Amino acid sequence: MLRVAILLGAAALGAEPLVTGFERFHAATPTAEGGRLLYNELGCVNCHGGDTGLPAMHGPALAMVTQRVRSEWLRKFIVNPASVHPGAVMPQVLAKADAQTLVAIEHYLASLKPKAATKAAAKIMHVNGARGGELFNTLGCVACHAPGKDFIPAEGVPKASEFTHRSVGFGDLKAKYSLDSLGAYILDPLKVRTDGRMPKIVMDRQDSIDIAGYLLEFQGSDGRMDTPVVALTEDKSLAIAGRKAVVAARCAACHELPKDAAAKPVVLKMAEGGCLEADHAKGPRYQLSEEQRASLKLFLAKKDEVASPKLAAELTLQALNCVACHERDGKGGPDAGRKPYFQGDHNLGDTGRYPPPLTGVGGKLRPEWLAKVLAGENRVRPYLKTKMPQYG
Repeated sequence: MLRVAILLGAAALGAEPLVTGFERFHAATPTAEGGRLLYNELGCVNCHGGDTGLPAMHGPALAMVTQRVRSEWLRKFIVNPASVHPGAVMPQVLAKADAQTLVAIEHYLASLKPKAATKAAAKIMHVNGARGGELFNTLGCVACHAPGKDFIPAEGVPKASEFTHRSVGFGDLKAKYSLDSLGAYILDPLKVRTDGRMPKIVMDRQDSIDIAGYLLEFQGSDGRMDTPVVALTEDKSLAIAGRKAVVAARCAACHELPKDAAAKPVVLKMAEGGCLEADHAKGPRYQLSEEQRASLKLFLAKKDEVASPKLAAELTLQALNCVACHERDGKGGPDAGRKPYFQGDHNLGDTGRYPPPLTGVGGKLRPEWLAKVLAGENRVRPYLKTKMPQYG
């Protein structure tokens, strides 16, 4: 039985890409504002340009990806991201790639080197999955991800009806990661996801390994028993062929790649057809819901309009999912289903358990102080178990 699974339906995922801010605040009634959020978070802006007023949304770093994730999982993801990661915001761009092309792409990815040399971490000796479960369910991970079935909050397990929106799913983590590679990602996701959509919760390496052990349902406590990711040895001739496929698929529009793989913007000529349609011959394939499609069309009808500072701020908080923990102007904060997992000093009431509301915070805090808070400094609520993450 999966240890970290759907909690009473909390992480039940549809086929459409999951943009939590859209689903929580815009899905009920299609709007141009919701479409603006989707245009940014689905990467449309990366191909078609424009100014959404929101933080850039990029795909993960691809250097060393063949050392981070398992080969079979990677090939399946390249062909159809949603098949192995339900709710993935990456569309199908290589659905028709044959086995030979996939091998070539994998060798091209193996040829990519990080800008800075990476230091090999010490071997994992000990894993405590039970401790990892406690950390996962209390540090703040469940603000975005589904709580574990085997963790019982002091207030008891919430009802399915108390979860108002879907959780970000994991897919089959065992098929994707080793204990070491998942632990490294949890320790510093900003090395891979520089856009901050998976922020960094400050912890030590043992914390991240224990959380990885919990998520992977690692049996035993000896980390040396883990099955490592087998790094691919690059074949240069295959890598050249793979680069051609990557260039043709315009992967560089969303991913940081060498200059010889750069992708030029594609001018939008209409607000109908193309990627917006369920079936089209060319371009990325998104399995959009009707609400997502309608919202995008509303935005595209006036996409040259500049977002007001108020709207840009509101959508930025939704894009980065700050409102998973914080309430602002009556919107956001943890829903009733997730509140039991926010723990701290119960003697202080809600103040001792939940992150503070952001309403009017700009008039209370100096910009210099706030900047340090966002960088992980100036922590003034040590009694909260939920940690303020860093967004890069």
